[in-house]
Amino acid sequence: MKKLYRSNTDRVIGGVCGGLSNYFGIDATIIRIIVLLLFFTGGIGFIPYLIAMLIMPKEPRILREEDIRYVPRDDIDKTDW
Repeated sequence: MKKLYRSNTDRVIGGVCGGLSNYFGIDATIIRIIVLLLFFTGGIGFIPYLIAMLIMPKEPRILREEDIRYVPRDDIDKTDW
């Protein structure tokens, strides 16, 4: 089941456009262009963007194996504790 989240990786301001693009499966640039057009046509897109930024939860971070830096136990100083 797909859920709508603000993107952690594909974000410029709040991650709303990146999250919408992930949810709908389209390019984030298309969503950003639509939002910019709505901003410039009387400011209609500003309020919905702010509401979406406040309501949409952040995408949960998944700790991947390549994100973890390996530190051998022998290199840990016991004086650092």
